[in-house]
Amino acid sequence: MSSRAALAGNPSDGYGGAVVSMMVPTFQASARLVTVGDASASIPIVASTIARCARDLGVDPATVVTVESNIPRSVGLAGSSAIVIATIRALEEGFGLALTPEEVADLAYRVEREDLGIAGGWQDQIVQSHGTTGLMEFGGESITHRRLVIPEGPDIPMFVAWSERDSEASGESHAALQARRESSLLRNIMAELADCARAAAAAIERRDVHAVKEAMGRTFTLRCEVMEVSAPHRLAVERAGAHGAVANVTGSGGAVVGVMPKDDQAFSDEMRRDGYDVVALTLQ
Repeated sequence: MSSRAALAGNPSDGYGGAVVSMMVPTFQASARLVTVGDASASIPIVASTIARCARDLGVDPATVVTVESNIPRSVGLAGSSAIVIATIRALEEGFGLALTPEEVADLAYRVEREDLGIAGGWQDQIVQSHGTTGLMEFGGESITHRRLVIPEGPDIPMFVAWSERDSEASGESHAALQARRESSLLRNIMAELADCARAAAAAIERRDVHAVKEAMGRTFTLRCEVMEVSAPHRLAVERAGAHGAVANVTGSGGAVVGVMPKDDQAFSDEMRRDGYDVVALTLQ
């Protein structure tokens, strides 16, 4: 299961908004069903996933699942939901189940939000259960995911940059935000963030890179108006901007994502000198 990076609209997913997210296949979490035995052998997040699937799907609660992940921890790349969904998929295969992406997302959401008490919206579970870059709408009667149709032609070069020294638990910032969810200012900004996501989706589908960057930059500006964005995370966006890139945070945790500047090697080298790890990828 790949990690993900929000491009625009975040964090309106928990407030009836819309978000565009892309998959980051450089980083993966995998899970394997081992045997039936002592469930306590699982790490807590895996144990909670097994317990939830035992209650809701009837899998054996004593099942042991092992996981491997190279997703940097607590930097906003949805590493926890990747582990949860990888575990669900392993159980699905091992017990001969057939789950839709929506059912997988619902299970993963309940594990993280209800069983583990991690504050946040639906973005991670929806995009990762579908496994493709898309526009997610969270208003109305149901949550939808629409895979973006990216025109043929030169790839849109992207980057993700992060520093694990500046990582933070995403639940903390989301909990503070949810405490103000009835604020009229918050609702208005979430609506504008949703418009940023829709603009980014339309721009991606017509390959308007300038408009994609505008939507990403506006998203970060609006995010800073409603959330406490730590100094290191603001600095990461500023550093990327100083090197010729427009960036947005990938989530709550510190990683940033943007369109790669033309001189990609010089940009990556400079970001690394500033203390950030960088991976290059394409929007697909």
